[in-house]
Amino acid sequence: MKQGNKINYTTGLFPGSVISLFIILQLIAFGLKAQGEKKADIRLNFELKDSMNICKAMVTSEGKPVKEVDIHFYVKRLFSLLPIGKAVKTDDNGESNTIFPLDLPGDKNGNILVIAKIEEDENYGNAEAQAEIKWGTLSNPENDHWANRSLSASREKAPTYLIVASNLIIMVIWGTIFFVFLQVFRIRKESSLIKKNK
Repeated sequence: MKQGNKINYTTGLFPGSVISLFIILQLIAFGLKAQGEKKADIRLNFELKDSMNICKAMVTSEGKPVKEVDIHFYVKRLFSLLPIGKAVKTDDNGESNTIFPLDLPGDKNGNILVIAKIEEDENYGNAEAQAEIKWGTLSNPENDHWANRSLSASREKAPTYLIVASNLIIMVIWGTIFFVFLQVFRIRKESSLIKKNK
């Protein structure tokens, strides 16, 4: 063995091979977990009972009802999902019911998109179903207060008192600056007159 070539036999593994081995083991574990999960199907039904909006989720797997699985109900909003109540477990028939509020705003036709989910279940993983129903309240443009002056409105709709106050503050600041410059100019003028009179 040459003097310039030094080999380190203490670790036995190169750092790159340790990372590769770790990644391979993680992929195998993920694949085994995915094989063990069963596929769950969710069907949504809607009914109006005693002036209450009731959403039913029927969960089946391989044609059989799924018991004791948490179902999360949501309504699609502009940027995210709005949860409706807490998660509800399915009964012996694979059904899960929740009561929807009557005052959820809908689209221009009053429709809302209802979503039922199984989230990170040990046996069934993730499953989702969605359906649209006309349970939302219609937005009335006459009741919108966008034309009114408010703090959250745009610049041209700002409250009058805020416009007056901000303009007064700006005028006082500029008036003070102008007054200081005027006084400096007067002091220079008077000092030059005093020097001439001596």
